Amino acid sequence: MNAAVQSVESNTLYRQFRTKEEMNAEKDDATLRAEAKAELEQSIAFWESQIFEEGDTPSLVTQLKNGFGKQLNDDRRKAIISYLNKPNLEQWHDIKSILITPLDTIWQCYAKCYPGVPFSGNDFDANNIPDKEAITDVLRSAMSMHNERARGKLKPLREKYETEFGDDKASHLTAVI
Repeated sequence: MNAAVQSVESNTLYRQFRTKEEMNAEKDDATLRAEAKAELEQSIAFWESQIFEEGDTPSLVTQLKNGFGKQLNDDRRKAIISYLNKPNLEQWHDIKSILITPLDTIWQCYAKCYPGVPFSGNDFDANNIPDKEAITDVLRSAMSMHNERARGKLKPLREKYETEFGDDKASHLTAVI
């Protein structure tokens, strides 16, 4: 008869003997679990930081982010605003390769929004450069597409957090989703 059954029958407290190795393994498991939790929280915070506030045209340019997830520098923002004020071929060549999301350039976003545009950003001429309305649409669409991509990454991370750690702390940062 095992010790647990005997303790129930004799109405005594049962205490299982654990070796030092078992106790150390439990500590290691707790450490690994804490590290996994911190890593998951960091991933959630990163993807939440990648979500843009979608707004009107003036705020569009200030919301844009470069490849490192930081706001565009003033020179790049001014170049985009200058193009929006007076589109021309020279300015198009200046702005077409600016990253406006951490993953996409203006030209890439333009090609996604307007299928059938020239194959390369360099293949434009003065007659077929995007107008102000097109670039404004591209900026809005780029932000929306990027937000959807970020939200798509966030959802499974939050679900994993709730499943593994039993609380909904993963949704504490934003209520965007």
